[in-house]
This record gives sequence, C-alpha cells and structure tokens, in this order.
Amino acid sequence: MEERQEDIIIDAGVRQVRRWLADNGWTVSEEVGVNPTLRQVEARKDDISIIVGIRSSIYPEDPGFPSPDEKRKLLSMARTKKGVPKLVRVWLNEDLTLKDGNLMWSRV
Repeated sequence: MEERQEDIIIDAGVRQVRRWLADNGWTVSEEVGVNPTLRQVEARKDDISIIVGIRSSIYPEDPGFPSPDEKRKLLSMARTKKGVPKLVRVWLNEDLTLKDGNLMWSRV
C-alpha cells in the first residue's frame, strides 16, 4: 500500500525532531502517542522528561496548532509519563529536510 503524502510529511517531521533532540543531548523514546496529525514522542535529559507533540508541513503551508482534543491527549500523556508537555511546529522543504534549520517550540 502506498503511503499517503500527509503521512510522509508527518513522519519526516518526527524524524527531524528526533534528530534535533538527539543532537542536543536528549534520549528519545519511541512514539508514546499516535494521532493522525499530532505525533508524540518522549525525550529525557538528566532528570527532565518532555512529551513532545509534533505538527509538520511543507513550507509555506502552516503546520497549524493542535485541536482541543489533541491538546487534551498531549496533556494527559504528559501527566501519565510525568513529563512537561511541549509542542513543536516543523516546516519542511519539498525534499523533506528542515526549512532553514528551525523548529518552533512552545509549551502547552
């Protein structure tokens, strides 16, 4: 079965965030929550745990923000895992590389 373009973009955004976290000293676990448009990964560094919700798009399209339901699920996962919830919005180039090397992080 051929992967949908949207899934390819979402997967590429997750890979870029995982790479950034690892490059910055975080230990990244497998995905802890899978949603059609908001993926979640857990990362640890020292005694800090973060649960990262990831939204991705091809520039200039905006990856958007989580829906109220997605936000609730992210907050619930963060409580369950005793982590700090974070949102990262990822803009990708057409070749699925990170646009200008930037990720836009925010606390949920």
